[in-house]
Amino acid sequence: MGKPKGRKVARHGGNPNAWREPKASSPSLSSVTTAEGLLEKLQSYMESCEFVVAEKFANRALERFPANSRVLEAAAECFTETGNITKARTCYLKAISVSPLKGWRKYLGLAQLLEGQNAVLQYTRGIEVMERELAEVAGPAQVETPNVPSASSSTEKDTAEIPTARDISNAYLSISELYTTDLCDDDNAEEMCKYALDKAMMADPKNPEAFQQMANFFLIKGDKEAAAQYVKGGLTLWYTDHLPPEQRISPENQQKVGVDYEEGSGMPGLALQIDTAKALIECAEYDLANRLFTEFITHSPTDPELWYLNGFSYFLHGNDYYPQARSALTKAKKFATTPHGICYDIIAQCDEHLESIAKVLPPTEDSDNEEEVVQTEDSVNRPEQSNCEDSDWETDEEGCEDVEM
Repeated sequence: MGKPKGRKVARHGGNPNAWREPKASSPSLSSVTTAEGLLEKLQSYMESCEFVVAEKFANRALERFPANSRVLEAAAECFTETGNITKARTCYLKAISVSPLKGWRKYLGLAQLLEGQNAVLQYTRGIEVMERELAEVAGPAQVETPNVPSASSSTEKDTAEIPTARDISNAYLSISELYTTDLCDDDNAEEMCKYALDKAMMADPKNPEAFQQMANFFLIKGDKEAAAQYVKGGLTLWYTDHLPPEQRISPENQQKVGVDYEEGSGMPGLALQIDTAKALIECAEYDLANRLFTEFITHSPTDPELWYLNGFSYFLHGNDYYPQARSALTKAKKFATTPHGICYDIIAQCDEHLESIAKVLPPTEDSDNEEEVVQTEDSVNRPEQSNCEDSDWETDEEGCEDVEM
């Protein structure tokens, strides 16, 4: 991509700069002449979500360094973000042809843009590269590396990112997911899914997501007992409050009970934590599920889905827990209606369960007051016509995503 064009100067002459004063913040493609400089600019604009400008640097980098694997990979990532999937695939494929034995991320990036067996193939190749690179770090003298010509510089090889056991484990998890989605109709889908899950567990026995996916595998098969074992096994890696003190991992964890939300702590993201709690409901581990949802609600006290799931767990637990279920479901209805929009599905599901509860447990004065408050706030907060394009709330008849188990 060439230098940005300025306004043409009048034919009779004059100073070009008089037409336009350069902005101090505008990027200058011509001022960056090295691959490292272009990559630095590209990454900077990617991190700040300025993808239009980042794409300009990606195109310029490809023009100047068309055989640099790092440039090709960075450009592919940029094109993926901007939705230019065809161009992203082309860059990934060229990066692989330029440096097939170094750089594992390009294989995983390409796999995410493919489907079915083509994706499995790229994930598998990426795993092979990761295992080779780890073996080289552990004992380079014991690893035979084929002498394949590469256009990559020695600097690229020296700065290649070393994978971790968690990276390998997550790649196997991606393969297992393919056998429950794109390839679920294959004759050997179940065996291949289980094989990938076993490999993920072997690669990183402390990967909470591996435990979670293994639990989901057994839930699909209808084996709740085995699923519960894996859910609880994964839970011990990041949530220790449910264990007796003598079984907690360390004195540090004895002081830091409950859910860890600190970034960089090695704990799973909140989405995986919530998925774990949902799996506990499916495994009929209601007490533990409710303890987790109580933790989540303390951090997000107005999240209607968390209140609904907490109430749903109490509801499934039985009649003795109907009072707690009624309270949680009523709060879910309350928070499902805001001035920004309404989550109709949650309200409908809450009404269904509350109706069932009312047939067994007569309403009390407190429950009547709670319901009255919800109905009053519903009428006040219900927008006549919502215009919340950037909101996650649903305002049409379809409602929010179905959250029922």
